[in-house]
Amino acid sequence: ISACLVGSEMCIRDSLNPTGSDQYFGTVATDNVVTQLPIYHVFVPGTYTFNNAHPIDQDNVGGRGALFYDGELYDNVFFRIKGDTTRTMNKRAHRVDFNSEHQFRWANGRSRMRELALNGEYVDPSYSRQMMSMWLHRVSGTGGPEHFPVRTQINGVFWQLAFHTETQDFELLENMGLDPNGAMYASVGQMAGAGGEKQTRTYEGTTDMANFVTAITSANPTTRRNNVFDQIDIPATINYLTVARITQEGDDVWANMVIHRDSDGTGEWRIIPFDTNLSWGQLYYADFPTGNTTLSANTDRNKSHPLYGNIQCWTLDYAGQRYNRFYDAIISVPETRAMLLRRMRSIMDQYLQPPGTAAPLLESMLDAHVARITPEATLDRTQWGWPPIAGPYGLGNDSLTTAISEIKNLFLTPRRTHFFTTHTSTTSVGISNASSAGIPATPQPAAFPITISGFDAFPPNSTTQNEEYVQLTNPNAFAADISGWSLSGAIRFSFKGGTVIPASGSLFVSPRQASFRARTVSPRGGEGRFVVGPYQGQLSSRGESLELRDAANTLVSSITTPANPT
Repeated sequence: ISACLVGSEMCIRDSLNPTGSDQYFGTVATDNVVTQLPIYHVFVPGTYTFNNAHPIDQDNVGGRGALFYDGELYDNVFFRIKGDTTRTMNKRAHRVDFNSEHQFRWANGRSRMRELALNGEYVDPSYSRQMMSMWLHRVSGTGGPEHFPVRTQINGVFWQLAFHTETQDFELLENMGLDPNGAMYASVGQMAGAGGEKQTRTYEGTTDMANFVTAITSANPTTRRNNVFDQIDIPATINYLTVARITQEGDDVWANMVIHRDSDGTGEWRIIPFDTNLSWGQLYYADFPTGNTTLSANTDRNKSHPLYGNIQCWTLDYAGQRYNRFYDAIISVPETRAMLLRRMRSIMDQYLQPPGTAAPLLESMLDAHVARITPEATLDRTQWGWPPIAGPYGLGNDSLTTAISEIKNLFLTPRRTHFFTTHTSTTSVGISNASSAGIPATPQPAAFPITISGFDAFPPNSTTQNEEYVQLTNPNAFAADISGWSLSGAIRFSFKGGTVIPASGSLFVSPRQASFRARTVSPRGGEGRFVVGPYQGQLSSRGESLELRDAANTLVSSITTPANPT
């Protein structure tokens, strides 16, 4: 039987900080549990009876215990339930707070974690939706929390099939390569104003978000367009929105959106993937007059439209009400909408894959996932049962096999037709749910020209080289996705997922976006310029070479800047 070996003969830790440090060193003698999953051994005082009577399962109570994983014991950590609608259900999600002096080593070569979330995925009969969504956000370039299944034992017996993920705080921002000192808001709803919960920079109030909402909802189309390009991290937002719409994320438009501003750097806003369990066909039960009890994949009035989220693409009986102002800004500006549709086609081709694809990637991933979790999923449903068909959740008590089959046959198959055929139509193209979204009907060419068309190595009227730039131009009649491309030579920069240059448009690459926008001469901020960065290095007035290479490292364009030393 698993046992936590701590006591008087172990090395007693810092008794002066009983709520901030391990009390004991120790180890665990584990059972010979056969599983394909990582095992997190949890130990709590007293008897755990699976009836939510223990302090760690009590609302706003919580309790201390120990966690053992991969040969390392973490003592005196704090467990408490998390979540909103799930906190009153039989099976509950938990947050685990580790001591600052002994953080959680969850993977070799990765930063230790100060906080860990153990999500139950109780409301998803497939135990796969949030994991698949987060995976697609990460591999396509948005970034997002790690999310994977683990077997958890409590006091030596099976506890639950849980999913290791990250909590919504500065640690997640750091792991995504974002500034943890930037402003982050959770549950911002439809972004009608400064709503939601501000989780960082609370000392400065919510004026930053109120100003942003005002900027991207300007009634003047030119002003709105300029504000979109000046105040939004365009690639990150394009990529997020692409993945959210392909997976049919059903909760972010009106409730569960998390946003972040690089407050001390670019000043740009973007969306952070979080809480994506209502996706891949599972929708909010109470949204439909008779209840969403079956999967939806191609009903545009039920969140299936590729441009769902803008003011003209409304759903069910919420006409003109449930739209998101962040989404609406991207979809309403013609250039950013074209960028979104091009990126949509790229990710469709690479990950969703066209109808008729042999051994499609997503189905193969689901099959591998099922093979890995089936023993724990069976134990989990035996232990905890299924959620009620009420409130947000309505798929009932499908078995794991049935639930996975429904994702394949009731979501992925019709979803492919919906995106690759219905919404690539060139007739009745528009942004309402009665129109085709106008996704490009064919993949982007394997090779196409993008030129290094300009640069400024010595900005006029400037005292800083942060105002220099390199300009790329897309001479093609289509918006060009250059995600994964790179610049090298005098400067170094990799274009992140979601970087699309509009047809016959330009992209400016800068060492510091805020400095580019502060230039006193054109090109500058307030002109609707698409600018990305920061790049490493500097353009020398003595002349240097620049190379643009595509994702396969093929040379696309190169120049040598002329020498013009002062």
